[in-house]
Amino acid sequence: MHLEVTRSGGFAGLTRHWSTDIPDAECSLLITALKQADNKYHNHPDDRVYAIHLGATSASVPELQTRHGILATLIERAQDGNHDR
Repeated sequence: MHLEVTRSGGFAGLTRHWSTDIPDAECSLLITALKQADNKYHNHPDDRVYAIHLGATSASVPELQTRHGILATLIERAQDGNHDR
């Protein structure tokens, strides 16, 4: 399944984009985590926000909530996928 991560915001407002593919067998738990994370947190001014898309499931999450756990793993996998734009 295709994973795309876009980081935007922050003081300078710079945007970064990463993508990679994840085996379908690994996606069930990841999709559940994305569904639970979406719109759960409130952004503060100048926060970076990660838009995470895994297949047809998407979530927008403030950077503070992506430093540990499954969301951090998703972001790292996208960054390590070498499809940086």
